[in-house]
Amino acid sequence: MKILFLIESFSSGGKERRAADLIEYLVNELQYEVRIVMQQDIFHYKKIQQLPIEIYKIKKKNPLLNLTNYYKLIKYCIEFKPDIIHNWGNWISLYLIPATVFLKIPVINSKITSTSHKKNWEKFLFYKIPFCFAKYVVSNSKMGLDVFDAPKRKSFVIYNGFDFNRISNLVDPNEVKKMLKIKTENIVCMVASYSKVKDHNTFINSGFKVLEKGKDVTFLCVGRGNFKDLEKKVPVMFINNFKFLNEVVDIENIMNICDIGVLSSYSEGLPNTVIEFMALKKPVIATRVGGLLELIDEGETGFLFNIKDVDSLSEKIVKLLDDKSLRERVGENAGRLIRENFEISKMLKSYDIIYKKALRITA
Repeated sequence: MKILFLIESFSSGGKERRAADLIEYLVNELQYEVRIVMQQDIFHYKKIQQLPIEIYKIKKKNPLLNLTNYYKLIKYCIEFKPDIIHNWGNWISLYLIPATVFLKIPVINSKITSTSHKKNWEKFLFYKIPFCFAKYVVSNSKMGLDVFDAPKRKSFVIYNGFDFNRISNLVDPNEVKKMLKIKTENIVCMVASYSKVKDHNTFINSGFKVLEKGKDVTFLCVGRGNFKDLEKKVPVMFINNFKFLNEVVDIENIMNICDIGVLSSYSEGLPNTVIEFMALKKPVIATRVGGLLELIDEGETGFLFNIKDVDSLSEKIVKLLDDKSLRERVGENAGRLIRENFEISKMLKSYDIIYKKALRITA
């Protein structure tokens, strides 16, 4: 089978990790022929560059009126003759429409990766229109399909998958703590890009409340982007209790030293960071949004709180810090849930089933 992937880049995001894992599986395990069309030469997931696949480049500037990109994509399709086009991007969703119409290549649209409510023009341009030309629409949460009004007759949910090989040979936690110069009794961590939608302010403000209660904690933030403005919010008295790091390749080693994982986003699909914490048997506290409601059973596999509710978040953090047995019980439940329902092979095989289903329908 020949599959053409369309994606902006392979930066350090959940969507990009899923796409990279899937491409590796298709090439190495199923021996499918894969090519990629992308807009930026960013490869956080280096394994993509190590695979025997061709990568095409489409310019990002002047996206809507850049007719060259429409032509290039048709040219790539004529040359490669893919059986399936698998789209993960925004503008690329529009570029592939002529190829879909004139070459009649079935498209799998995996654009839905969040439950963030977009402006009407964005929803129409990047979701409604591409959905019309897709054979199937795939989301990583049920909520995502609802929020973006995906056509029910051709929509599917494929949950994120976790590769347990990633945590089979972790660095000794004491070495990681030493490297990061962390000496506190406990560590509470949030792994997320430094963007407004992730709402680091709520995480940081809850940290202040926890520290005011005399808890010996380091609040650790790890992610892509600029954290300088967030760093400035920390008062001198707590400056040693907060650490901000940029994106890390082997993030599992850092997550493994943490006692609690937190995600305070305004919206989410089914975030990898929460699945990763849970796979490591760490209790998670996250906002009551999107696919998190499909993942966390309150008090059993994690805890939920309302958007911007600093008091609730800080109370739940204190509760877990004060009760080690509760942390361990919830962590064990979370780890079991991920191993039984979110193992990566399930995700990979589900995509292959969708491909074959699309080809049977168009035969």
